Amino acid sequence: MRLTMTAMTRSRKLLRLAEECRWGEVRDVTVKSFCAWRDKEAKNKSAKTVNEYLHAINGLMNWLQPRVGINPLRFVQKAELKGKRKRERRAFTAEELEGLCSVSGRRGFVYRIAARTGIRRGELNEIEQRDIHLETPLPFIVVRASISKNHKQAMQPLTPDAVYALRELTLDDERPKDRIFKGLIPRMPRFRADLEAAGIPYIDAKGEYADFHSLRKTFGTMLTLAGVGQRTVMELMRHSDMRLTAKTYTDANMLPVSDAVALLSAFAAKQANPQIDPQKPATEGRAVVPPVTINGNKTKLLTVGDQKFSLSETSSVSNSPKVAENARCRVRTCDFLRVKQALYH
Repeated sequence: MRLTMTAMTRSRKLLRLAEECRWGEVRDVTVKSFCAWRDKEAKNKSAKTVNEYLHAINGLMNWLQPRVGINPLRFVQKAELKGKRKRERRAFTAEELEGLCSVSGRRGFVYRIAARTGIRRGELNEIEQRDIHLETPLPFIVVRASISKNHKQAMQPLTPDAVYALRELTLDDERPKDRIFKGLIPRMPRFRADLEAAGIPYIDAKGEYADFHSLRKTFGTMLTLAGVGQRTVMELMRHSDMRLTAKTYTDANMLPVSDAVALLSAFAAKQANPQIDPQKPATEGRAVVPPVTINGNKTKLLTVGDQKFSLSETSSVSNSPKVAENARCRVRTCDFLRVKQALYH
C-alpha cells in the first residue's frame, strides 16, 4: 500500500534528521543533538519548517515510548513564530525561467513543468506514467488525491512547452506506475548551483528568495499577468482561499502598476476636458474645414415662398410653410445671421 503524501513528507524529514544529526540508533536521539541541528538550520529554514521537523521526530518517539522508554524530546520547545518575518519568495521572470531551464539539463524540464502547472515539489516526485495524458485534444496531468496536499484529485492543463518537456522525459517502455521525475528533482544545494549557473541570485536585493517553490509562485503570477480572472487562478492553484492566491502566490513586484497609473492619468485628463481625447495627439483633433469664399460683392438672397432676404439681414418669417401635425417642432421665426454662420463658418 502506497503511503499518503503526508506520511511520505514525514518520512523524508525523519530520514534527513537521522542523516544530519547522525542518529544511527534510537538511543542517539538526544536534546543536545537535535538543538544543535536546529540552531544550524535556523539560518536557512523558517521557524515553521523547523517546527515541522520537531513534530515529525516527536511523533515517532512518542509511538516508540512503550518499547524504548520516555521520549527525550518531549520538553523541547517549538521555535517562536510570532514576530518573526516569514520567508518571502519571488516569482521568476520569463527570461530567468528560460535561462534556468537552459543551463540545467534534464532538470530544466522539471523546472518548466513546475512553473507551467504549479504542481508542488512533493507532488511532482510522485507523478507516475499513468497520470500523464498527452494524446487528448487538451493535454493534462493528474494530481491524484493520494499525493495532493489538499487530498483532492486535480487535472492540471498543460501548455505546449510543458507537453514538449514531458515528452522528453517519458519513454515508451515505461510502466504505468513508474515515476516520471524520479531522481530529477534536485535538493536545495543542486538547485542553488543551477541558479548560479543561470546568473539568478538566490536572495535578491529586497531579501526575497528564489527557491524551488518559487516556481509555483511563478505559475500564479504569470496567470495573473496574462489576464486570467482571480477565481480561475485560485482553481488552477488549488487554493481554498482567494487571499492566499492574491497575496502569497502573486508577485506584486511584477504587476503592471506603472501602466495602471498611466491609464489613470489619461482618464483624469479626459474627465477634465471631455472634448479632448488624451490618447490622441493634438494633430489628430477636429478636422478644419476650409473657409467658403463668396465671390464678389453681390448680394446673396435666400428665397422663402415669394419673398427674398439678404444674408446680412435679420427678419421674421410671417408666413412659415405649413408643418405636419405630428412634427416634433414648428419653425415660426428664422434668424438669417445664424443661418449665414452655420453655412459659411
